[in-house]
Amino acid sequence: MMFPSLKNIQYLVALRKHLHFSKVAQECFLLVNQPSALVLINLKKGLEVQLVECNNKSVLFTPAGEKIVGQAKNVMLSTYDLVQIAQQALFNISKFLTNNRR
Repeated sequence: MMFPSLKNIQYLVALRKHLHFSKVAQECFLLVNQPSALVLINLKKGLEVQLVECNNKSVLFTPAGEKIVGQAKNVMLSTYDLVQIAQQALFNISKFLTNNRR
């Protein structure tokens, strides 16, 4: 079993949001729809479970896919929080250094 990348998690969350590959491509700034499908194949291989069922008219998440996308949303939120903490720390260091130069 392999760990999914944050980019793959982002694609999965976007697919759940839109249920349409071309909208995922637009939201995630992909040039074509094919990479979205490849992401699902890679996630399926890495996690060893079927996440979605697709045909030319619809995208349906499996029960496991729904659970995984729910956790994927939490991962994305935690990642956002991590970046915010780092940015705040950088701001505090910059402020400290600026104040101590005087």
